[in-house]
Amino acid sequence: MLRTTPVSILFALIVLLWTQPACAGGGPEYVLLVVNKNDPSSKTVANYYVEARQIPANNVLYLDWKLGDTYITVDQFRDELLSQIFKFLAKRKLIAQIDCIVYSSGFPYGVNFSADIPPQLANDQYNKFSTGSLTGLTFLYRAVLSKDATKYGGRAFHSNFYMRLRESKGGGIFELPIMSDGQYDQRQGFKLLEEVGIDPTSVGSHGFRNWYGWGPRGELLEAGGMQYALSAMLGVTSGRGNTVGEIVRYLRDSPPADGSYPRGTIYFMDNAADIRSTTRRAGFEMAVDQLDELGVKAQIVPGVVPQLRADVQGLLTGAPIVDWQRSGSSILRGAICENLTSYGAIFDINEQTPCTEFLKYGATGTSGTVAEPYAQQAKFPHAMIQVHYARGCDLVEAFYQSIYMPYQLLILGDPLCRPWANIPKVKVDGIEPQKPLSRVLALKPSATLPRGGECDRFELVIDGQRLAACAAGGTLEFDSAKCCDGYHQIRVVGFERSPIETQGVATIDAQFNNFGRTLEFAASPLRISGGRKIHVSIKCADIDGVVVYHNGQTIATIQGENGTADIDSVPLGDGPVTLSAMGWKDGREVVAAQPIKLLISNGLGGK
Repeated sequence: MLRTTPVSILFALIVLLWTQPACAGGGPEYVLLVVNKNDPSSKTVANYYVEARQIPANNVLYLDWKLGDTYITVDQFRDELLSQIFKFLAKRKLIAQIDCIVYSSGFPYGVNFSADIPPQLANDQYNKFSTGSLTGLTFLYRAVLSKDATKYGGRAFHSNFYMRLRESKGGGIFELPIMSDGQYDQRQGFKLLEEVGIDPTSVGSHGFRNWYGWGPRGELLEAGGMQYALSAMLGVTSGRGNTVGEIVRYLRDSPPADGSYPRGTIYFMDNAADIRSTTRRAGFEMAVDQLDELGVKAQIVPGVVPQLRADVQGLLTGAPIVDWQRSGSSILRGAICENLTSYGAIFDINEQTPCTEFLKYGATGTSGTVAEPYAQQAKFPHAMIQVHYARGCDLVEAFYQSIYMPYQLLILGDPLCRPWANIPKVKVDGIEPQKPLSRVLALKPSATLPRGGECDRFELVIDGQRLAACAAGGTLEFDSAKCCDGYHQIRVVGFERSPIETQGVATIDAQFNNFGRTLEFAASPLRISGGRKIHVSIKCADIDGVVVYHNGQTIATIQGENGTADIDSVPLGDGPVTLSAMGWKDGREVVAAQPIKLLISNGLGGK
């Protein structure tokens, strides 16, 4: 395992590197996937997610995690997770590129931060339950690094400035958090626009970038402001979590929902007898009205869950027990289904319905609190989450734009799902498929968008690393001789000209040939079961040896210009696996082979 970095040094590193301008987000090129290398389920879930979302191998971190999958302390969170993550990002030159930190299964969902509570507030009512979520505290990483829970915990009533101000029914006013004697009062949370001096055109859904700074009214600032890291967890397999099969199913069902403009209905449940429902009932009409303006069907329905409905494209409800199976309703792919209740993401206690139940029955995203939250709207997604989603934001952006206090909220599912996104279709001129490339590449990108509009910029990503950018109509230039010979994956990412900045990508499998080297690489069998080994062979002139990789981690080394190796398939996890090979000479990478795709089914995924 990488060793601990002092928090002060870690924070300085982040400030130095992550505040450099980077125009990216919302796609696999800008995601870091964190995997528990000691957990077969974690590796299996990651394998399927890498395939489903085409996560670059450069963006996958395998941690030697041995601290369990339920709860850890905040010091362990800082030292054994955050520190290792940012050291990896710095090593891979990704700090300025990554917007979203995604955990596979096999990590703790709860973080005890009692050590960060000032002694004079130890008995404070807002610190009674001093447990935060893995995803919430990752999002608030800057505040967590301060070691002061008043900046991110129960007394940080508005810790998330990315939370978008909420347009009221009828327009002209916005709901704001009011803090009186340190308390959040939703009923008094209304101010006229002119009183707060906000330009109404600046308020609405917005894409996320790691370098963006946010002001206290949700305004995007050109300098300063609060910065965050989007975060989600793919699934939970411990306790009352999901099976690996269930997680794989909803992750694989998610990409086909992208840009599909689904015709289902989003349901807001009015469970009038329960404070879990009435806590956020006031926002329902506003959300339904705005969804209607977007052409998305939405209804306010009495009860806990919609009955006998085959078109559930989204759900907000509030009840201790949600019996979905008896409802006779069907959840459509891409749906966010969310329940305000106390034990939604507490998986080691069999009380109240866990949020994972929605994922079991087809939802793509959900959330729940990891400690008693009380009935505070500020700790749960506002009804506008469905509006942000329907405007084209991806799932994780929709979540964080709708919650003021995310420290207790665990977000589960596919963070990249975007059913209503206006996804650019990117075309690249200046490159011929199958033709070896040499010298300087001059790529001319363009794009069309299914719902009209245009791209305002493009980025060049090679082997997961962002290397160049240009405005619309410009040229992406890169000297291919800076890379070794052989296989490289070129991605040209186009960004929609809008606040949401939806992106589309053109992917090109290319062969570089500047130095006359080619590496032959073979593997068998291509389908592995029963714990069989993978036999690989290499052949290349004028090299010292070859390293074989899986998602950036070394799994075999072969000395010389010719050779073979037998690789144990068990440590790789089950599912689709891609092996790559890199030849080296004099300690330098000189040639890359065409990757090989395998399918492993050793029955290692757990339940």
